[in-house]
Amino acid sequence: MSISGSLIAAALAVALFISPSLARDVRQPASGEPAIAMSVPDNWEAAPIDDGSTFSVLSPDHRIGFALTVAAPRAETIEAIARAMLSDMKGTLSGKQEASLSGHAGETYSWTYVNPHGVKLIVTTTLVKVGDKVASCSKLEVDGNSATQRELAESVRQSARILPPAAGK
Repeated sequence: MSISGSLIAAALAVALFISPSLARDVRQPASGEPAIAMSVPDNWEAAPIDDGSTFSVLSPDHRIGFALTVAAPRAETIEAIARAMLSDMKGTLSGKQEASLSGHAGETYSWTYVNPHGVKLIVTTTLVKVGDKVASCSKLEVDGNSATQRELAESVRQSARILPPAAGK
């Protein structure tokens, strides 16, 4: 599928799964900029965790989750940050590609890992530099989710955006 075809498919998925009457915006941090925001279904749980440094979003069945963070970088490069995350989770890297959020350049990493409860999760994390901070959007899905669940998770992930966008975006 072409890039434009992928964008059309993503836009359609967002329209089908997250209509304005069925969604709300969440952001991290709650105020100020820079921030990372996304649109999530109204019935999803959303709350700050880790002393407020991360914003957690969970589907009602807990098979899809997101973690949003804007913080000072804990390593010099985005790749080093991703490698530290992967190491901390004892994950297996399955992919890496260039990415951007709202015009801010970064990278997306995909990996799998088994959580402390023995559940295999598929993780997709996008990390972008925003001034002197790094914003991250991590999608966590239970391995074996249905096609509908995977489409919903991806449509929510595609709604992630940086506030404010990069100059000229």
